[in-house]
Amino acid sequence: MTRVRFATGLHLWWHNREYVIKQKAENRFQLLNESTLQTTWLTEKQLVQSFFAHELTLNNPVENQTIKSYQEADYVQIPDSLKAKAERKEKYIKAVLDQNE
Repeated sequence: MTRVRFATGLHLWWHNREYVIKQKAENRFQLLNESTLQTTWLTEKQLVQSFFAHELTLNNPVENQTIKSYQEADYVQIPDSLKAKAERKEKYIKAVLDQNE
């Protein structure tokens, strides 16, 4: 599961209505209903409970986060020469490790 942070500007769906978090004050969040422009204040606890009760869903929660794991990185743009060099070094290291066993 990805790490979810309730931050200003986050778009979410709560009770089948689209909201955006406009501001945070202590542990309360001001939600703006996108269709009616009415605001609602909810505590962080209420948001978390709604999230785990599947009453609240997030719009693309991972979209703006940076990649922090090499498992999620895309290596397509790495030049072939660098890939070949890395493979050569990996083979050498594996051979040295195998000799020391």
